[in-house]
Amino acid sequence: MNTLPAKAKTAFARFDASGEASGTAIGSGHINDTYGIRAAGRGFVLQRVNPAVFPYAQTQMENIRRILAHLERVSPDPRSRLSLVETTEGTPYWKDEEGAVWRCYREMEDTQSVDAIESPERAYEAARCFGRFQRLLGDLPEPPLSETIPGFHDAAARLRAFQTSFRNAGEAKRSLAADAIAFARENTGLAEILPADLPLGVCHNDTKVNNVLFESGDCRAVCVVDLDTVMPGRRPVDFGDLARSAASDAPEDCRELERIVARPAILEALASGYLEEAASALSWAEREALVDAPTEIAYELGVRFLTDFLDGDVYFKIRRPGQNLDRARVQFRLAEAFRRERSLLARFCGVS
Repeated sequence: MNTLPAKAKTAFARFDASGEASGTAIGSGHINDTYGIRAAGRGFVLQRVNPAVFPYAQTQMENIRRILAHLERVSPDPRSRLSLVETTEGTPYWKDEEGAVWRCYREMEDTQSVDAIESPERAYEAARCFGRFQRLLGDLPEPPLSETIPGFHDAAARLRAFQTSFRNAGEAKRSLAADAIAFARENTGLAEILPADLPLGVCHNDTKVNNVLFESGDCRAVCVVDLDTVMPGRRPVDFGDLARSAASDAPEDCRELERIVARPAILEALASGYLEEAASALSWAEREALVDAPTEIAYELGVRFLTDFLDGDVYFKIRRPGQNLDRARVQFRLAEAFRRERSLLARFCGVS
């Protein structure tokens, strides 16, 4: 089916002028617009970077260019990294008349992404892939990568933003979200569990399970994708965000909250896969912080979803009214689940 909008066709022509392009929107991301395209027998992934979220997209693209060049030097397998397609003018992106940045990658053939982890084997592979990504970028030459979203994983700042949105919200929204608001306000300590003095390293910062490509029909992880938020950060946060994304097999907007659990077998596989690749790059303090990172990150994301609901759903894409509120409830339920499983996580991470 060819449902490629005119704006995407116009953008793609800046990267490849050979033959008629056909394609459709793909992916389940909340921020950017992504299209799978076929042209002249080749596959491409075209993306429009959301300028409201990434106002400094040129800086972001320079980060990505440096990251991919470094990965090419340290990892010769071309399937272990994304491959940017330059424009017909030799630049890594094109800027449209609205100021939005477009970029294009070569399609990674015979791969798939998943939105939920169905087995410990896939959990292990996803975690190993993210751990390897973190380790390989540990010696990225100076200068440090630019911060593409300042304060992205500053949970305390996210909490302050929520408090402002709560004060400004109408009574109807406050009433609809009363349970989630109560949880956020009664558990503010979850925003600052991780030690403030953890060292900064190169982090992905958005380690959802659907940001790993797997071999088609297989659990083997191929490479990490969605590099928009790769920048300096606290390494345990990447593990925490992956655990938050993978621990439950329920949809992120599930209304049956009893389905939201942190599956022990999945947590064990995540810790095993991540530490196999990343352990040598972690300090002991960072390794200890892996235990509480899932709780803090689940709480942080829950606060972000709740804030967006109160603000009128201006940041995360929604397909129905109340979806961001449901997402917030799921994350708060996960934060509770991670607290219950803390002793197991400590054992799996080798710090009990």
